[in-house]
Amino acid sequence: MRNFAVAGSFLGLLVLAQLSAAGQDPPTNFALKNLKGELVRLSDFRGSVVLLNFWATWCVPCKEEIPHLVELDHEYRGKGLRVVGVSFDARLDKVPPFVAQMKMEYPILMGTPKLAEEWGIRGIPMSFLLNREGKVCRLYAGPRSKAAFEQDIRAILFNTATC
Repeated sequence: MRNFAVAGSFLGLLVLAQLSAAGQDPPTNFALKNLKGELVRLSDFRGSVVLLNFWATWCVPCKEEIPHLVELDHEYRGKGLRVVGVSFDARLDKVPPFVAQMKMEYPILMGTPKLAEEWGIRGIPMSFLLNREGKVCRLYAGPRSKAAFEQDIRAILFNTATC
């Protein structure tokens, strides 16, 4: 897992470098439908630290990572963290049963190919940590442990690190 995490960190830096070299940063906003068909904007979460996680029901590493996200959501939602999941499943009907089984109580949105291109998603899981103003602070390519996310989340939530 450690080698995968190192490779994932490198990939994350590579994605950000590619976006920067192309003269762009990941978009600061998007609008996607949630599982009820309602339009949700990323900007709806401004004022909170956001852990934006791109995943799919068929992705084995995603299944391993999601319990960590659920725990982080439970522990830090009241302290200003919002976990937001973006599913890249082609069929909406597969997502609600998976979400219920995994006890994912945070917002789940349905991703699009355009969104994947705009955010430089080359594989999943991929997560972005955004500060309260919506700026990307960290990128995580590949699965992470709760502790790996938690260290960065706490630093941004409690202002011990800037981005």
